[in-house]
Amino acid sequence: MSRKSNAWIVDKLRADLDLVTLLDGDADLVLIAQPYERPPLFEENPAIVVLRSESEMADSESSQAGVRRETIYLEARSQDKGRVHALAERILAVLADAHGVHEPGGSIYRVRHDWSAGPALNPDGKTWESQTRFVVWYR
Repeated sequence: MSRKSNAWIVDKLRADLDLVTLLDGDADLVLIAQPYERPPLFEENPAIVVLRSESEMADSESSQAGVRRETIYLEARSQDKGRVHALAERILAVLADAHGVHEPGGSIYRVRHDWSAGPALNPDGKTWESQTRFVVWYR
C-alpha cells in the first residue's frame, strides 16, 4: 500500500463543518491533512478538535485496483458530552452526503464510522473526550 495525504476529503469537511461552533465556541481547532503525533496542545486545552487523515491506495494486483481508502481520525474534547457526540455524527453526515458525488479527487462510494473510545469522562471529572475513526472508500 502506498500512503499519502488526500486533502480533498479534509477540505470538504473544513468547508462543510463549523467545528468550533459545534464544540464550545472557544475551542481550539487543529485540522491537519496528514499523519502526525498528538500535539501537546491537546493535553492543555479543555476544548479542542484534532482531525487528520491518511490515504492508502489498493495494490494493483488487488481486486479493488484504483480504489483508495481514506481513514479520518477525529479526537475531540469538550465540557459538553453531547457536543462531542454531535461532532462525530455531523462529520458522518457530511461524508454520507458526499457518497457517490464526484469530487476532483474522486467519488466516495462507502463510509464506515468506528468509535474508538468515548465519549468518556476524563480523570479531571470535567471534560469529555472522544476518539473516533471514519473510513471512506473512493475511486
